[in-house]
Amino acid sequence: MEHGESFFYSVVLAISFLLFVASVAAVFIKRLHMPYTVALVVIGIGLSALSGYDAFSFLNVLELSPDLVFYLFLPMLIFEGAYNIRYLDLRSSFKTISLLAVVSLVVSAFFIGVVSFYVLPYAGMEVPLLTMLLFGALISATDPIAALAIFKEIGVPKRLRMLLEGESLLNDGTALALFQVILGVMTAGVLSANVVADGIAQFWILIIGGAVFGGIAGWFFAKMIEKVRNLAVVEIVLSTHIWHFRF
Repeated sequence: MEHGESFFYSVVLAISFLLFVASVAAVFIKRLHMPYTVALVVIGIGLSALSGYDAFSFLNVLELSPDLVFYLFLPMLIFEGAYNIRYLDLRSSFKTISLLAVVSLVVSAFFIGVVSFYVLPYAGMEVPLLTMLLFGALISATDPIAALAIFKEIGVPKRLRMLLEGESLLNDGTALALFQVILGVMTAGVLSANVVADGIAQFWILIIGGAVFGGIAGWFFAKMIEKVRNLAVVEIVLSTHIWHFRF
């Protein structure tokens, strides 16, 4: 019981301390005209070094797990991006966004994989080409949350910001489909029509199925929110359920 209470207090202390540091940083960074997200990265690196000392050892209780990132942080980031995009703006630039989310991502994945395959041997590491292509597909679908925050601060053109937000919402399906194809080739040991077809089918299931399910869930919760206007707590809870349903 004492160990459980100690862990709980350490978590509360760590979260409170990080929120305090982030708040203080926001005040001083604004005076220095430095991007806030960049400052948080630098501060995070510094805090990770401080966590090795006994006085800041409580920070070590906070550990990021894949489930925490995938089911908590990522849904919030994607929901925030989708919520702030106007449908008419998205539709007017859909061709450009689709080109960036599909063609550009595939080019990026293969570029990273091929370049890494030829460069790593100079560092004494021999990695198969398919493994590097898998790595390229894995990291090409980046989330531009930091870049978007900087864009808002420096006032870049609205269309450029919208293109970046739209591409970040659609590139996950392309990355997953490409990842499935390369993983299928690695597993089967041969590039077959069935493997490619499975990857393409998975891509369209994610795009069409996600759009249909998201549209139905969004419409349902929007109607519920209409019934409870001016009740901020209920609206927040219903909005939270929307991005939970997305995943």
